Amino acid sequence: MTTTNSLHELTGHEAGLIVYEDEVALICNWCRVDGLPRLDPMGITVMGFGEKFSLSTKSKKVPVKKVLARLVDNADGEADWNIIYAPNFEDDIKAIAEAAELGEKCEVWNIKDGEKTVQVFTFEGWN
Repeated sequence: MTTTNSLHELTGHEAGLIVYEDEVALICNWCRVDGLPRLDPMGITVMGFGEKFSLSTKSKKVPVKKVLARLVDNADGEADWNIIYAPNFEDDIKAIAEAAELGEKCEVWNIKDGEKTVQVFTFEGWN
């Protein structure tokens, strides 16, 4: 099992979508973050605590369309995931929607941080 403190090292990507167990999501660049990215207490930037985490299952490819469906409002008028940080939200959602329309797939990484599992999504064309 791979253990690291860098999503960049693990995924080969500098940015993507992170969904925590409580359905809170971040769309961010994690290139210079040691540990799992999280929002600072002021809600201004992304930071890490340098903790190590491991890949709990091998990454897999899923249709971007499935990810988009959880990010935007569904039939109930609410999204499944509560996005708390995305500095370029409109551009990011637009890029994800375009990838979904083209039938692209993204890679899903299941990360184990102690007792918690975090899902990390990386998209083709994103650094």
